[in-house]
Amino acid sequence: MKAQKENDLKTSLTLMILAFLVLPLGAQPLDFGLKGGVNFASQTNPQVVPADYRMRMDFVAGVYVAFRLSDRLALQPEVLLSREGVNTSDSYYVEMVENQWKVDYLKVPLLLRYHLVQKANMSWSILLGPYLSYRIKASRTQSGFGFTEVDETTERVWPGDYGLILGGVVETPMAGGRLTLDIRFNLGLANTIYKGGYNEWVTPPDDPSASRNRVLSVMLGYGF
Repeated sequence: MKAQKENDLKTSLTLMILAFLVLPLGAQPLDFGLKGGVNFASQTNPQVVPADYRMRMDFVAGVYVAFRLSDRLALQPEVLLSREGVNTSDSYYVEMVENQWKVDYLKVPLLLRYHLVQKANMSWSILLGPYLSYRIKASRTQSGFGFTEVDETTERVWPGDYGLILGGVVETPMAGGRLTLDIRFNLGLANTIYKGGYNEWVTPPDDPSASRNRVLSVMLGYGF
């Protein structure tokens, strides 16, 4: 069952990427470029005190292309490598054990980009759309009792994530291209945790202990 769900996710991700390549063929390309920056990642869980889930910083980077649909509206697919996760702590007797949960995703957003302000020296846009992610690998770094160890936790993390993105972009001309500042919030809708047992996967909203990604991404980019 677990392998089937992972294969289904890979198929969905492949179809989504192919759709990116086929659907915009009638549109005019606006630009393409590179971007990279910082994720401020955490998770939410209705059964966990918010203070027990702490934000962690890590990287995000990738490529994008924008296809013009009208004077102000564009379709912007992206392919990103995004490291997410959460920091937690547990108390054992008188010792605190710190956990850094790291999850590497191949993230594929499909965004609508609407230009609010267009000037010669600067433009402002908003971004809105869904994303689909595939979990590449996951690990936990645990520190406490005078030791630090790293565990492979890929099989304890749901094979993928999906959700919504809302953000904004500021652009300014630079060296024949465009320098961009991209700030966005990623609202994860999938349960990221494998509950354990024999091929037992928890799925939202059936399980009350669902953990979902919450990520603020800040990226600088350059459009050609």
